[in-house]
Parts: sequence; C-alpha cells; structure tokens
Amino acid sequence: MSPQRRTTIATVAVLASLPLWASDFWLANVMGQALALGLVVLSLNFLAGLGGMVSMAQMTVAGCAGYALALTSANAVGMGQVLPPLLSLAAALAAALTAGTVIGAIAVRSAGIYLLMLTLALGMGFFYFVQQNTAVFNAFDGISGVAAPRIAGVSVREPALFYAICLLLSLAAYAAVRGLAQSPFGLVLQALRDHPAKARALGFDTARHRVAAFALAALPAGTGGVLYTWFNERISPSTVGLGMLNAVLIMGVIGGLGHPVGAFVGALAYVLLNTFAGEFVGVERFNTLVGMVFVFIVLASPGGLVGLASRWRHWRQWCRRSGPALPEPPLDSPSIHPKET
Repeated sequence: MSPQRRTTIATVAVLASLPLWASDFWLANVMGQALALGLVVLSLNFLAGLGGMVSMAQMTVAGCAGYALALTSANAVGMGQVLPPLLSLAAALAAALTAGTVIGAIAVRSAGIYLLMLTLALGMGFFYFVQQNTAVFNAFDGISGVAAPRIAGVSVREPALFYAICLLLSLAAYAAVRGLAQSPFGLVLQALRDHPAKARALGFDTARHRVAAFALAALPAGTGGVLYTWFNERISPSTVGLGMLNAVLIMGVIGGLGHPVGAFVGALAYVLLNTFAGEFVGVERFNTLVGMVFVFIVLASPGGLVGLASRWRHWRQWCRRSGPALPEPPLDSPSIHPKET
C-alpha cells in the first residue's frame, strides 16, 4: 500500500472517530463549518484545477441554494412557502444548478483575468440585488431562524449529526471530483485548459464543455450553501458579499487550487484563523493576519499547504532512497593501499 493511500485511510479514520472524543464546539463550529465551506471551495478547485477557470462567483451559487432553502423552509420572518424537507433540498440544488449554468454561460466566452473579473461582477450584482430586494429576500436583514429538518426526531443542527452529514457529503463530493478528473469529460476539460486550440481542432465544443463544468461545479457549491445555511440558521447579503467571495478564493489558494483535498485544508485553516485568531490579534486585525498568511503560503508554496506537504513527502522519500553519505575510507585502507605480498 502506497504512503499516500495509508495517509488517506488514516485521515478518514480520524475524521470518522471525531464524534467519539471531540466537543460539540469542535464538531459543529469548527469541523462542520469547515466542511460546509470546503464544499464551496471544492467547486472552485474543480473549475480552476481541471478547466483553468478561476471563478469568483462560487459563493454566489452557494448563496442561491441558501436563499432557496430559506424561502422553502420555516423561518423566523415568515417569508416564502414552506415545503417538505426533500422538496426544499431539491429546490435549493435546482437554484444552485440554474445559477451555475447561467454564470457559466455568461463567463465562458472569456478567459484568465477577464473570466475572474466577470464572475466577480456577477457575484457583486447578486449581492446588491438581494441587499435591496425587500419583497423576496428581506433586503439587508436577510432571512433568520431557518429551521433545520429532523431525522428520526433529531435536528440536523445537532452537532454530531451535522458533522456526520457534512463529512459524508464531503467524502462523496471529493470522490466524485477525483473520479471526474479521470473521466472522458475531465480529460477534455484538461485539454481545453492546456491546449484549447488543439482541442477545438479535434472537434470539441469549448463553450459547451465549460458551461457543463460550471453546472457540475454548482452541485458541491449548492450542497455547501445548504449546509452553511443550516449551520448559521440564517442567510443574509453578507453571506454572498465581497468578503465571502474573496474568502472562498483565499481558502482555495491556501489549501491548493490544484488539489481537491486542498479545498478542505484551506477551509479548515481559514475557520481556525477566524475562530481563534481574534483572541490574539483582535477582530479588527483579522484581515491583516489572513493577508499575511496568504502571502506567506503563496511565496513558500504556490501549490498551497497540500503542495507544501507533498514537497516535504517527496523530499523525505528522496532522502531515504539516497541513504546516508558513506564516509571516505582512511588512507591506509586495504581497498586503497593493498599490502604487498
């Protein structure tokens, strides 16, 4: 068994055993929140890693799912129409899929920095729309008191159950992205990323494949939006504002945009900083600290924390293969000065 596979199995085992020894705070506020945000970042990693498309609107897609969930669930402000939990989830994922497809259809005609800026403009347009719309989105106040469904009489917001759901969905999404990368569709996306002219010459429709990638990326983003709304029990324009749009990109870069697992590593690092850094540097200096960490990681390892760990692992393997340096034999060694017979 390869070292990477052993590390994966050990990590999954530790995560699965977490409810046995971790507190409710760590299960829900740290790990559950990190996994929910990690799903949103995973959608960005999928687009950037396979398709070379850095989208700033993935939190917008998650926000569409969150608003659809809030408007179809019981809430404190009495807005929307209450639907059964399964229909509410279906409505949330449908809203995310629609948003991802529309954003993709608008953005895929551009590339590079232009695609990034275009998706940022779409994200900010959605933010100002929900902030000013009172009839549907309750404007600046948002929708609070969103009720989480119950499974066998236990609320999904209960820490152990919430963490278990987040973990199962994250593992499923991670496996799906890894499998998709090796599928014909994933290989076409990589060809469009590396050699778009050659891919077009072979007959592949660039725009259609990229729009499909945005639509597929909307599913983990929408799932993360649903979980994040359950975690906060509310959604407001700040959830889809510039701060969160930037945060998703920062999480992706910190973890490593080229690695699916980097989405969850970056989200966990961000949540840990957001939860505990205020005690040491103050809330008003949190963005400064995040910026310093961001710059340090980018300079130290463009592949993020996962890339840094991979480089460390490869260096250790190289050292083990090379072995310790052999000392030079003494001048009177028989191998150099054989005795005369």
